[in-house]
Amino acid sequence: MLANDFCRTRSWGLLTLAAWTALALACGSAKSDAPGSEALTSRRRQEGLTLVSSARSPGELRGVEALSAMIRDRLLDPADERTPAFSLGMTAGASLGNLTGLLGAYDGGDNAQFRNGEPNPFNLLAWHRLLDGVAATIADGCAGGEASGALTFPRAPAAQRSFRLRPDLVTLVASLCALPDGAGERAQLLSAYWLAVVGYEAPFAEYEAWRDETDADPATGRERLYGMTLAMLMNPYVLLGN
Repeated sequence: MLANDFCRTRSWGLLTLAAWTALALACGSAKSDAPGSEALTSRRRQEGLTLVSSARSPGELRGVEALSAMIRDRLLDPADERTPAFSLGMTAGASLGNLTGLLGAYDGGDNAQFRNGEPNPFNLLAWHRLLDGVAATIADGCAGGEASGALTFPRAPAAQRSFRLRPDLVTLVASLCALPDGAGERAQLLSAYWLAVVGYEAPFAEYEAWRDETDADPATGRERLYGMTLAMLMNPYVLLGN
């Protein structure tokens, strides 16, 4: 099954999370003997071996800092002095931001370990909340078929609430707000947006599934832009990375 099948969001709320939960349980089962897993670590200790690993194990989520950096690098204006301060934990507000350590993060110390990266129902629900805010804020730029490039995260502290899209994305998002009917131009815009957000981290089949779902979506304007953006951000190839 395509990973994008987990992330089709006009039902992207409950449907995405239900399927992701099944994926999380499957990943947890498959990871029992993965490098760095507790089962393998326990056996190595019994054998008198010491295992210290700071890297993420296969199948673990990237973590809040890595996803924040990806959004800064790919979506935000590098010339804006506010861009380096962007953090998903900050934009989510205090109630959710205080839980970001449970969504995949390195602990402190000389031998920092990556913890809480294994997908589970709780952290996937929290990830949905975090990324829903990003998708909604980008989609809020659609006003009368145009996008301004200004991004405002209402849950963030007042001094850290406003950012800007990359200049080339401002024009692209404006076009996506009023997605044209012409097949050629439409395909070009969708391809450009996919590459801007997902890059080359997912197989081409993932893009095709996302594109076809977008084409079949009866929503328009802000709702459609919100849905296609959230689907990309929640794609397992984005959340899990390499």
